[in-house]
Amino acid sequence: MVTTLHRLPDWRARLARYLAAEQDRPMAWGASDCVLFAAGGIEAVTGVDLAADWRGTYATAEEAARVLRSLGCRTVAELADLYLSRHDRPAQARPGDIVLIEEGALGSLGISVGPAVRVRGRESIGTLPLSAVAAAWRVG
Repeated sequence: MVTTLHRLPDWRARLARYLAAEQDRPMAWGASDCVLFAAGGIEAVTGVDLAADWRGTYATAEEAARVLRSLGCRTVAELADLYLSRHDRPAQARPGDIVLIEEGALGSLGISVGPAVRVRGRESIGTLPLSAVAAAWRVG
């Protein structure tokens, strides 16, 4: 079910505005967790909200895991595989692409911004080096 996405002409400015708006937003299941952060990045770049069907349908980690299972996934990487094509080499992720940081049992999705990635933290958006990425998916 990989979705064909196309980057909007002004995607760089849209992504910058999105990341600035999310910078100090705390993590909240079903509203601003890592999957929805990544989906928001995809929407900023392409105009397509891949999470529209399940955004706001869960409020705990257990409910998020249930949503993943309902989609046939055990991890956030499997969820990304449903919608996006993987890079052969994660280090080649372009700005706006989605990345995986191996964290916890499910993993954590973030957004490439060039030589670094932005990830959802508990209280705000954090930055990690691109070398921390375990997998990456193309957006547009």
